[in-house]
Formats: sequence, C-alpha cells, structure tokens
Amino acid sequence: MLHRDNGHLRPYGLVMSKVLCTQSVIHTYLLEAEQKDCTRKKETAKKNEASKMSSVIASACKKRFKIH
Repeated sequence: MLHRDNGHLRPYGLVMSKVLCTQSVIHTYLLEAEQKDCTRKKETAKKNEASKMSSVIASACKKRFKIH
C-alpha cells in the first residue's frame, strides 16, 4: 500500500512506523516527567513531614522546659 507524503509516494508502513516511533518517544517522555513529578512530590512531603516533626519536637521541648 502506498501513501502520498509531501508529493512523494512512500510505503504506508514506513510512515506509520515513524508515527508510532514518535508516539512512543512522547509517551516515554511523559512517563519520565510523571515519575519525576511524583518523586518531587514525595520529597516535598518528606521535607514537610520533617519540618512538622521538628516543630512538634520544639514545641514539646518548650512545654517541658517552659521555654518562652
């Protein structure tokens, strides 16, 4: 089967394989971006958790030792 592409006749399969290749590259890129975003969110959550813990510990120390 032939497919007309920019005025040149090309095998249809070649064009489709290029399209599929491009789609898979984009899909891989999106997956990587999603994983990075997820990792960043986890890191942010860890930092927030650490700051919460440190503030809880600090307030507990203040109460215990009556530091104002």
